[in-house]
Amino acid sequence: MEKGFKNWSEFYQKINLVFNAIIAFSLLPFGWVYLELERGVKRPPLLEGTGLMVLSGAFFVLIVLLLWRADKTYKRDLPAISRALPLGEKLMAYYQLQVRKFIWFEGAAVLALVITFVSKNFLFVLVYIFILFLFSLGRPKYDRVVEQLRLTKDEQKLLETDVEL
Repeated sequence: MEKGFKNWSEFYQKINLVFNAIIAFSLLPFGWVYLELERGVKRPPLLEGTGLMVLSGAFFVLIVLLLWRADKTYKRDLPAISRALPLGEKLMAYYQLQVRKFIWFEGAAVLALVITFVSKNFLFVLVYIFILFLFSLGRPKYDRVVEQLRLTKDEQKLLETDVEL
């Protein structure tokens, strides 16, 4: 396990890179699928009828479960980050927790992308956009990190000076 981050800039650059990379992973394929839907390609959906309804319902439930699991795990593990840890290690623990949450969200986004491709159903385009909205709500920012890690005033000052932790 890595020891911790050297300063706020290093943490923020790394978390933003991972955040944007995870979103970009499904964004390009989603754009292609969405343009195919809008173009009105004459290909029929890969499934039709009852099979499609069952698969769509199952994927929807699975997407909801993934998002719920991500949120539940995050809320359970966040308080477990010890206040006694050095600041760099707190940031590392928070970083790892955030990345796990991002991966769960991305799994849900990929499922929405797959079912959109299979079903040609616009509902799952909205589900995908909703997942991107959830991503944006959890984007790590200074104030959110300080609040969620319950940093002391001294730790906040240390972050703000951007010196090595």
